[in-house]
Amino acid sequence: MFERLKSFDQDGLIRHGLIVLVFTHAASVANLLFHVVMGRELSKEEYGVLVSMLGIILLFATPMLALQNTLAHYSRHFINDGRSSDIFRLLKQWVRRLLLVTIPLGVLAYVFRGNIASFFHLETSTIVLITVMTLLVTFFLPIFSGVLQGGESFVWMSITANGWGVIRLLLGAYLVYAYAPSALYGLAAHGIGSVISLAIGITGVLWVVRRGSTSGQAIESTDRYFLVSLATLLAFSMLMNSDAMLVKHYFIQVEDYGNYARASTIGRTMVFLVQPIVVAMFPKVVSRGEWSNAHARTLTRALFYSAVMVLSAAIVCSIFPQIPLLVLFKDAAPTAQSMALVRGVCWAMAPLALTFILMNFELAQHRFECTIPLVVCAGLYYGGVALFHQSLWQMIWVFGAASFCSMVALLIILFRTPKGVQAKGSEDIV
Repeated sequence: MFERLKSFDQDGLIRHGLIVLVFTHAASVANLLFHVVMGRELSKEEYGVLVSMLGIILLFATPMLALQNTLAHYSRHFINDGRSSDIFRLLKQWVRRLLLVTIPLGVLAYVFRGNIASFFHLETSTIVLITVMTLLVTFFLPIFSGVLQGGESFVWMSITANGWGVIRLLLGAYLVYAYAPSALYGLAAHGIGSVISLAIGITGVLWVVRRGSTSGQAIESTDRYFLVSLATLLAFSMLMNSDAMLVKHYFIQVEDYGNYARASTIGRTMVFLVQPIVVAMFPKVVSRGEWSNAHARTLTRALFYSAVMVLSAAIVCSIFPQIPLLVLFKDAAPTAQSMALVRGVCWAMAPLALTFILMNFELAQHRFECTIPLVVCAGLYYGGVALFHQSLWQMIWVFGAASFCSMVALLIILFRTPKGVQAKGSEDIV
């Protein structure tokens, strides 16, 4: 029986996907419970502030998955080439680079904290400082989770990438119950959880990666791969994580941005559902621009599993929107507007789940044709919202259109790329 299962799962996608699935969904449960605690204990105004600040963290932290992809990609190549000890050279290089970026950013955030608080209609700049400091810590997490992912050390990688969620839940619940129901404490718990996850990631790399004398060979330049990946993921992040932040800017009424924040939290699960599959798929389809029949099979299965999960979740949330509102926010009698917002945001967000799968496949394959379409879709989204923001529904329609267009564009790119042929220009990025 086990031999038959092993032959069915030759690429290890299901086995490794299940490992990541367990840890990721444990983190998802922790994330769910965190929003249950915050959604029930915080006022609608405070919860709206919390979600908008978490949206900022996601907006800028998500593109840093480019760094995780870069480290995973090149770590895998080092391992395949028998150069595991060179991974530490690459890791140190990126730590130094990030320090040169994050320190000035922290100083700028401190200087302009008042301006940022005013833009989001916040009463105190302390929330801005905590948000920025948390964000800067999260910038370093992808370095270590990327190395662990490239080495297929999925347990260590999953704990590093998701451990902060459990810590955030426990500490956030304590602070809110023991002191005050404030967005400030939720953000502080997020920051402390990120610091602890970073420590776990450092420990995991030191434990897992084989040390020894370096190969003496030059480290391949990762700059272009990282920068193009960064642009790609930034565009995707603008599509996925900007909605609550934009609503907070354009709508100052608590009923508007508060209700939308709740719908956005529920809708974003559409993308989070497929993350375990993406993480397990990435190292299995790494190439220098060519994709084989094995890669095609892995991608097809990843798309199928993801489509089933996302479609099922969207249908359930459409038929029974009152259930997530009750579970998450203790809203036993949601208004018709609240339920309609849940339906709308879920369907607007759903295509991004498949966009996420397709984008990561292209990045793993060293093909970057997806970058320009995603940048265009993100630009159209922001431009559309700037023109049409007289109502929440105008913003949702713009969001849904941009989301759907991104999925269609990446599917077209996928079908245009012949199997077994190196993508044009991909050799220049190695």
